[in-house]
Amino acid sequence: MSRFETTLRPQPRLDLKWLKTDLQAVLIEGDSLVNCWNSLIADGEVTGAFSDGLLNSAGVTARKGEFGKYYCNQKVLTCTCCDGICGPSTGCNCQPCQKLDAEESQQKENNKEPLPSTECLLGRWAWTPQPRPDELSQFLLSLNNEQKLFCAEAASSTLSATRLHYRLVILKRYFIALNRVPHSVDIEHGLVTTRKSTSDIFQTRNLVKLGKNKVWNLDPATGLARVGSRAALNFAFAFLRKAWRLGEDTDLCSELLNESLEAMQMLPVATLFYQGNVSLVWHEIVERSSKFLRQVIVGDISGTRQNLAIPLEDQHTSLNLIMELALQKGTLSSVLDVVLLLLSLWEKQTHLTDNRSVSQMASAPLLSFLKRFSQIQPEKSEFTDKESTEENLTCTQTFLSFVELPDDDSVEVDLKQGASFLMAHLDRLAAPHVPPQSFNKSNFYYNGQRVYGWGWFSWIFGVGPQNCDAISELTIKQICCSDRTILILTQSGKVYFMYYSSDTQCPQMIEELQDKEVIKIAAHPESKHYLALTKDYEVYSWGNGDGGRLGHGDTSMKEEPTLIEALKGKDIVDVECGGTYSAAISANGALYTWGRGNYGRLGHGTAEDCLVPTMISALSDEHIVKVACGSFYAHTLCVTSQGRVYSWGDGDYGKLGRGGSDGSKLPRLVEKLQNVDVSEVYCGAQFSVALTVDGKVFTWGKGEGWKLGHPTEEHVRFPEMVEALSEKCVVAVSLGVSHVMALTDQGEVYGWGKNENRQVCDTSELYVQQPRLVEALKGQKVVGVCCGPAQSFAWTNVNSRTPQVSIPFVIELSEQTFKTLVFCTKKSLLQPQNIAV
Repeated sequence: MSRFETTLRPQPRLDLKWLKTDLQAVLIEGDSLVNCWNSLIADGEVTGAFSDGLLNSAGVTARKGEFGKYYCNQKVLTCTCCDGICGPSTGCNCQPCQKLDAEESQQKENNKEPLPSTECLLGRWAWTPQPRPDELSQFLLSLNNEQKLFCAEAASSTLSATRLHYRLVILKRYFIALNRVPHSVDIEHGLVTTRKSTSDIFQTRNLVKLGKNKVWNLDPATGLARVGSRAALNFAFAFLRKAWRLGEDTDLCSELLNESLEAMQMLPVATLFYQGNVSLVWHEIVERSSKFLRQVIVGDISGTRQNLAIPLEDQHTSLNLIMELALQKGTLSSVLDVVLLLLSLWEKQTHLTDNRSVSQMASAPLLSFLKRFSQIQPEKSEFTDKESTEENLTCTQTFLSFVELPDDDSVEVDLKQGASFLMAHLDRLAAPHVPPQSFNKSNFYYNGQRVYGWGWFSWIFGVGPQNCDAISELTIKQICCSDRTILILTQSGKVYFMYYSSDTQCPQMIEELQDKEVIKIAAHPESKHYLALTKDYEVYSWGNGDGGRLGHGDTSMKEEPTLIEALKGKDIVDVECGGTYSAAISANGALYTWGRGNYGRLGHGTAEDCLVPTMISALSDEHIVKVACGSFYAHTLCVTSQGRVYSWGDGDYGKLGRGGSDGSKLPRLVEKLQNVDVSEVYCGAQFSVALTVDGKVFTWGKGEGWKLGHPTEEHVRFPEMVEALSEKCVVAVSLGVSHVMALTDQGEVYGWGKNENRQVCDTSELYVQQPRLVEALKGQKVVGVCCGPAQSFAWTNVNSRTPQVSIPFVIELSEQTFKTLVFCTKKSLLQPQNIAV
């Protein structure tokens, strides 16, 4: 399909849908690109010769009639000359269809009259006298036009050109939606809000107009701070102007500027980047100061064309100050403004009005700032070459490797060279976020996975979900938590472990499993032992062996993973750990349990310990697909291929789901769940959870500590649906000792229960009574969750990536940034020597 054959017709009703599009996935992944393009065609937003009709402004497909008008065949007309139907039978069409007619008419007017074909002209000349000069000129125009169209058609029909066209159309559609949607949009998290929150309404009521265009909040503290800051700035600016105008107290001016510069240099970079954490008063101070300093640099601070004799040293200090302010803003546009300022000053050869200066090239002592900027560390690249073990140096890296900055900060630097140096470092900071440009991208491996941990850790500082970089690098498939340890399974089948009490994130590989491809690992938040299942159906166990929980026929501890001989040849497909016992499921649906047997938790009809895996004969007629093992006061749940749930073991608080508190040493059916088609079950400390095929969550057992997610702490002896999640489709659940995390099909994470270590969410509440969304993970496309005793983990897909719209010095989605980029581009095209590094 040629790009000349399609037309983009964006429908306002679909704008909200497009604002949630993952643009980076469109640029990187072929499947996402095709899906978005097909969506445009299916929604009627891209039309062409292939279209059956056009969508009018009412969102209805309209087709062209015999006389060239569009009709939607809807009963929307009110005129008396027809039966109210917009159709060709009467000739009347509705207003949305009339707009289509007008658009087509306008398009025909805009299209130039086509030139006659060369074939037609040649045929005409075969029987006519020699063509006139004007006819020859027209023939050459026609021939050039035909060749141009032929070349354009050939170029646009290539695979690369087609994909480029798709991407440009999709990007155009996205920005159309972004520019005209009248909603509050959180692009980074993919959220669209059509109603104001209560706090927004309250703040709106407390706004007052000051002057013609400014509106400020009437918060008393903010108001006083603004008044004080304005008074201080006005006094400082007036003092400097007067001193420079009269030539008096210039030493005080220099001292004031130098002290301000020293104070700025003591701050960490990008302190003002996250505007939500900084008062608007500070942003106003920075903007007013930047404006004044810019006037000082160019020597025009009086508001007129008269240039004052500002000392050279003060102009240099002002230039460094405005650069430091840009460093504090941390935005791409602020640094680009500095680059443009330096180039503008350099183009004037000298921006100084001091007639004693003999320098032919504009320069200033910028080394202190340039050194600070060069020390900003880039993020680690998410793209690595799977084959190459050596880093390929880019032009920017080569350039920077040869740049040696003098040790003496007082040495003046050529302004053009300083601008080039800044552009090189901007490229360095942006490099980790740029996908590889190699034509054969199969050599590159993209790990966009993010692992977040929160709760009690020695190696996590701060509250709420924190990025676990060392774990993310492993490209994980599964995480399990024991009482002291995190067990990690990677996509390549390797197993790592790490302690909660470790000083740093340092996952260590379990060397004994290095030659095995592990497909599942198992642990329990209250256990001290572990299981690992390989693709060859082998089961390994290690850790504490009390009660025979390791399945080796004894109770001894195993420090290294050891093959469970009793399960060889059983074709095991799933394993689970309880607090003091273990379970495994074979390919034919047989359930094996072993370990501590008190309370009848093993399901063999006794309370005896079992030192080797033993099949539960009471379930021999069932095909078991899932099993869940409990803690010390243990009970066990399992699910059959028919969706039936069986429970056995200790029955305190009704956690077996059959009413009352009676225990059972043999599996018994949970009748209340017979008609809900359960897919997964989970055992917690004195409570149970079931997840259905359609994403509903049922809980029962001990309600103390709000572990059940119900409106009260009452114990529940029969399965009850968690109403707070009834409108969500939950796909996974994980249980800690006293808290629960649930993952929905939209990648949202909800939690409830004990929150003593903020393992549920970032709130000071000791208990989160009902399921609450973990706000910090919005838009992260989470695919897995796991709970430890007082910790929680969540991770995203390896190949998924949430597009970022705000990265210090790299990305800033604002109108000012785009305007500055356009200006820089024009400047580089008109005067490439100014930007070239």
